[in-house]
Amino acid sequence: MQSGGNYDLGLYDFDMAIALDANMCDAYLIRGAVYFSQDNYEHALADFTEAIRLDPNNGKAYKNRAATYITLGESSLGFLCTVWTKWRPLYAMNN
Repeated sequence: MQSGGNYDLGLYDFDMAIALDANMCDAYLIRGAVYFSQDNYEHALADFTEAIRLDPNNGKAYKNRAATYITLGESSLGFLCTVWTKWRPLYAMNN
């Protein structure tokens, strides 16, 4: 996906996938990555957050959300996402 048209086509495909199955975590994750690559950080953040809601154990979604927060200048939120990604498995084992 190098040109703007290919990104738009990719976004359309993921929009359609989500329309067919709104619980498809990977579609949100990948669409968020496309938004991020287009510097559309607010949409990327929304998609990564939705991916986390759908699959709270998805480390990639937490890492991508952390990167987005850091890019937006919210380094403390990015740090918290990174820490939570590392500590979540331990928390889950003890609760």
